[in-house]
Amino acid sequence: MTHAQGPAPDKDGWYDLFDGKTLDGWKAAEEPKAFKVENGLIVAGGTKLTHLYYVGPILNAKFKNFELKAEVKTRPKGNSGIIFHTEFQAKGFPEKGFEFQINNTGSDKVFRTGSIYPTKPMNRAVVKDDEWFECHLVVKGNKVVLKVNGEITMDTTLPHEAKTGRTLASGTFAIQGHDPGSIVYFRSIRVKPLAADAETNNKASSLGRGINLGNALEAPKEGEWGVKLKAEYVTSIKKAGFDTV
Repeated sequence: MTHAQGPAPDKDGWYDLFDGKTLDGWKAAEEPKAFKVENGLIVAGGTKLTHLYYVGPILNAKFKNFELKAEVKTRPKGNSGIIFHTEFQAKGFPEKGFEFQINNTGSDKVFRTGSIYPTKPMNRAVVKDDEWFECHLVVKGNKVVLKVNGEITMDTTLPHEAKTGRTLASGTFAIQGHDPGSIVYFRSIRVKPLAADAETNNKASSLGRGINLGNALEAPKEGEWGVKLKAEYVTSIKKAGFDTV
């Protein structure tokens, strides 16, 4: 079969995780009504605690080293966050990953916008409600940097591939809907895979363009097991960066 070309990044390597119209590529947990699209914005909140997970095609929703940027606006008492290195969980707060906290005037005075929940608190407010601001997250190995409107709020390390407890490893993203009185808006969510992650994604996209796998494989001969690549396709696949043995 012929594989369709996946989403393409812009000239600087950024992919849009939100198309501005739908929640395609996202999956809500136990309270789907907590998330909707209105006037080109994701509106999060208004129910009990729940999360919206990215499950789309970019890197098969498994990110390790990356930059992420989101344009966000909170209503008064609004509380949300972007959980990273996580995985879909049907109920409750994600057991995997860490949260880029978004909370300017909510009830939690220990973890304000730009802190890392639940490990790196910050009790000062750096932005205001009802104003758009940028959340910028960079993860490289065990190094994590958070910026809010360009100001570094966290420059730290987190547990990396630890056997117990919360740890950085790889995973997807989730947007949080916090409570019935909380409303937070997301206008843009973009990700830029870094280093090996970007290389892997580019290889997969390259392989998906113009190679018909049905035509590239030949049936085994009598007494042999497994299919083989036809010789004329080996060069193209090797150029895409894949091993053929």
